[in-house]
Amino acid sequence: MNKNIIMAIVSLLLLPSVMITSVSGSDSIVVTSGETIYVDDEYNSSTPGWGIDHFNVIQDAIDNVTSGDTVFVYNGIYYETVVIDVENICLIGENKENTIINGSGKNHVIAIYADNTKISNFTVMNSSKDDCFDAGIYATSKNNVFTNNVILENLNGVITHASEAYTEMLNTIKNNILTNNVYAIRLRDSSKNIITDNHILSNDIGIKTINCKENSIKRNIIKNNNIGLDLTGASFIVSNNIISNNSKGIYICGSENNFFNNIISKNSKGVHVHGYDHNRFEKNEFINNDCGIHLQGVAGHQPYAYRNIIIKNNFINNSNHAETFNFQIWFRNYWDDWNGLDYYFYIFSPYWLSKIFPYTNVDLLPAKEPYDIDT
Repeated sequence: MNKNIIMAIVSLLLLPSVMITSVSGSDSIVVTSGETIYVDDEYNSSTPGWGIDHFNVIQDAIDNVTSGDTVFVYNGIYYETVVIDVENICLIGENKENTIINGSGKNHVIAIYADNTKISNFTVMNSSKDDCFDAGIYATSKNNVFTNNVILENLNGVITHASEAYTEMLNTIKNNILTNNVYAIRLRDSSKNIITDNHILSNDIGIKTINCKENSIKRNIIKNNNIGLDLTGASFIVSNNIISNNSKGIYICGSENNFFNNIISKNSKGVHVHGYDHNRFEKNEFINNDCGIHLQGVAGHQPYAYRNIIIKNNFINNSNHAETFNFQIWFRNYWDDWNGLDYYFYIFSPYWLSKIFPYTNVDLLPAKEPYDIDT
């Protein structure tokens, strides 16, 4: 399509431009009414508006924006790193497969130090791997939206990094493809973020959290990673994800997290709870794993995992449905090897998980039919 036509269409779409940001766990609309600045690697000094609203380097455009502006980048490969320190701007590519920012192994590809930034429609690749926080998209700011990008071959695909533990960041990471990174998404001291509708594929670790709480992880496909979710923190809601073909599907070092309506399949360990309590698993499907759920802790050896709640889940065709020695709470789960399925005249036929006193684990009233798990 002719670029003049594209410019006209973009101007119509972005006047006013609309940014979606997450506020207190919900989406809100922040309307901006700034200018649109264009970036094209084919621009030259004879282009009308050259050096004012037309550039061939993304960082030059960013250096000329004010709050409320949009930077629109045409297809091309841009070998640069970008720093955003102006609040409330949009950086939008023409097409996520063909608008590529390649960091050439230097620093963060995109570093964001200002709130209310929207990044969409880019391939973001090849960050430095020298420092543990090097990233494709690195943000220390709040209320940002990263959507519809391809993020690959970075140390960290996306990282949100706060200055102290449990800081409310309110960032949204939505509808991206994250692949072949060491960490696809990494949250450090960063709470109340939304990670939704992403494809997180073939990374070492899919989502890693440290000192975080109240993050929402929902409707993602998390496959073929070493660890799908590596969660340190509390009060997460993890729902409606497909977590498949990982070595460990979910690894948890934290308490009072909630896992609902997930399909957890074909992992070596579907879930591994390492020494924590009061995590709740309800209406999940554990299917075709080597071990469905492993709740670590053996009498006399700390740390213990105890008093986790496992209720109304399906355990189907796992080599070992569950491993635990400490006391957990089991209720109304469906077990495909429960003997009550064969003997319906049993009025009371519990499902025994372990019989080691005093840590007896038993599902007193198993379900006779598998639950319909709605993802």
